Amino acid sequence: MWRCANCNSLHCLESIDFAHYYANYPIRLQKYDFFARHIFERRLQFMLDAGLGQGDTLLDYGCGSGYFVRFARSKGIRAEGYDPYSSEEFSDPAVLERRYGFVTSQDVVEHDENPAAFLDNLKKYVRPGGALTIGTPNADRVDLKDPLAPMDAIHVPYHRHLYSQHELERAMGTDG
Repeated sequence: MWRCANCNSLHCLESIDFAHYYANYPIRLQKYDFFARHIFERRLQFMLDAGLGQGDTLLDYGCGSGYFVRFARSKGIRAEGYDPYSSEEFSDPAVLERRYGFVTSQDVVEHDENPAAFLDNLKKYVRPGGALTIGTPNADRVDLKDPLAPMDAIHVPYHRHLYSQHELERAMGTDG
C-alpha cells in the first residue's frame, strides 16, 4: 500500500482477480444475528434521519448476502439490492435500470479498481432530489507504521483504495 501525499488516501499497487477472491469472501459467512440486526437498525435510522421516506425506494449497491435489504423490507421500506458477486437473488443488473430515492453502498467503494468512476456511476442511480450514502474505512485513521491497529481498514487484497474523509467528500462533490 502507498499513501497519496496530496489527499492522504491509501492505494494498493497490484490488481486482483475479483471473481476469484469474492468467490470465498469472508462476508459470505455473515450471520443474521442480534449484532447484525442492531447494526442494520442503526444504518436504517441514519437513512431515515437523512431523508429516506416511506414512499422512497432504497437501492443497496453491493448488498452482499442481502441481509440489509431484507431487514429494510421487514421495516416497511421498499428496498432493492445489487451485488454482482452475490447470490443470483441480488445479481440481476435490471435493478440498475431504475432511479431510487435513496442509494446506499456500505463497504464497497474501497474494493473497486476505479473508485472515482464507481462513485460517479452510483450517482446515476439516484433520482433528482434523492440521496446517496457511502460507508467506507477512513484512510486518515490508518497509520502505516502500525497498519494492524485498524485491522478492518487494510484488508488486502480486497481493499484496493481507502479514501481519506476529505478526498471522499471531494469525489462526492460535497466538500466545502
